[in-house]
Amino acid sequence: MKKQAVASLLSLSFLLLLAFPLAYSQTVFIPVKDIHGNDVVTGIPYQIRQLTPGNPTPHGGGLIHGKTGNSTCPVSVAYNTGLMFGSPVKFSIPEWANTPGKIVPQGIPLEIEFSDENPLECASSSEWMVYGDNIETQKAVLGIGGPLDHPDQNTLFGYFNIQESQVGYRFMFCYMFQGSPLCSDVGTHLQNYPASLLVLTAGNLMSDPVFYFGLEKTDSDSSGIIKTVAY
Repeated sequence: MKKQAVASLLSLSFLLLLAFPLAYSQTVFIPVKDIHGNDVVTGIPYQIRQLTPGNPTPHGGGLIHGKTGNSTCPVSVAYNTGLMFGSPVKFSIPEWANTPGKIVPQGIPLEIEFSDENPLECASSSEWMVYGDNIETQKAVLGIGGPLDHPDQNTLFGYFNIQESQVGYRFMFCYMFQGSPLCSDVGTHLQNYPASLLVLTAGNLMSDPVFYFGLEKTDSDSSGIIKTVAY
């Protein structure tokens, strides 16, 4: 049974790669830049800093581990505007797994994970994923881990990518829906002020605005120092 599940997941991943040729068909890759103009690379921790259209200066705040519904483990991804720094993330490219220092291009499928010094013991991994929260928010929420970390929820299998936007960058998540590829922006859904869950959004500016951000390389003084949880 477990071998069948793994085979199904690998087959789906292969179909997704075929379904999203944009990242691979470009003759010239456009690198993602950090807020200082440097190329973003794999395997290096970065802080994600929120940006607002019309204001290119990063706001305060940072990513945190959040909770939804009756979860006892903070396996959702949230952004808290009341922090100076949050939990850093690092990127990898599936085709270049375990190869740090590769430039991250826009639009290419990425794996994203929290790079906290002390990962959550109650989660199977720190890697980002998307699940359907049918208990509290009725949203497709960014989380970490895998299906076992989100019991009684639906898991969406797909890939994240980074796209340049009107200000900074935005995350997109692409997955198969009824046999066709579908990509959605990542936005914010206010949960408990000042924390907002990261969710898939259709760009509704009133309830789930698109999450625009800049990336800042993490230094030794701020790496993993924030362990705040949103409830």
